[in-house]
Amino acid sequence: MPRPRTHDSENCWSGVTDPKKRKQIQDRLAQRARRQRLAAKHHDASSKTTSASSATSAQDRSASAAAARQVPHTGTLALAFSIPPSPSTLSAGVVIPQTAAPVLDPAPDLHPDIPPTVYAALFTNGLILSIPCAYASPFPSTSPPCPDAPPDLQPTALQLSTPHARWIDRFPFPRMRDNFILLTVGEGEGVGAVGVLDQEALLGDLFCMESFVIREGGKAWEGADWTIVKGFEERWGWLFC
Repeated sequence: MPRPRTHDSENCWSGVTDPKKRKQIQDRLAQRARRQRLAAKHHDASSKTTSASSATSAQDRSASAAAARQVPHTGTLALAFSIPPSPSTLSAGVVIPQTAAPVLDPAPDLHPDIPPTVYAALFTNGLILSIPCAYASPFPSTSPPCPDAPPDLQPTALQLSTPHARWIDRFPFPRMRDNFILLTVGEGEGVGAVGVLDQEALLGDLFCMESFVIREGGKAWEGADWTIVKGFEERWGWLFC
């Protein structure tokens, strides 16, 4: 409990007759009064600042609470952008539309600038047979009828009836294609694979060593215009027998 202020006899100058001492008491009292005024002013300023801060904090809390009441609670963070569902969340019954295959040029003879290499020839034959590289399927399938194809590229009866890797259809050698199918039948289907011919080894040699030479001015779709290189023939010539 605060105590009452006591009379300070040392600072009472009413009964002091000495002018010098009287002046000292008056100066001391003036300094005390000045310090009290400064202290009171500082206290008022601090109180106003605290009040303003409290009011601002209260307003912020009120605004946040109001915003929270307006946003329905979903249990997850609401983002400003949408994230597509991962493939694992898609229903097994959803059918993803396939991109349509491009319309191929049925007249490869309109491309005289294609260099006479085995790769250009295989690409050209793929155009004739509507087997674009960008749409190659990893699953074996039968060859569709292609009545407009040149004789050496016409699908054989085995090609039309037996699922196989379609890339072999590009070669203008019917016997080679049939031998390939007979030696790889069942591969990619999980059962009954013969597995006599190593497709990876054949493709590896096709890309990594000299395999065929196309006659200058020859046609990619005519087997007579292809010449097998000796090293490749030693490894794979039996496919053509």
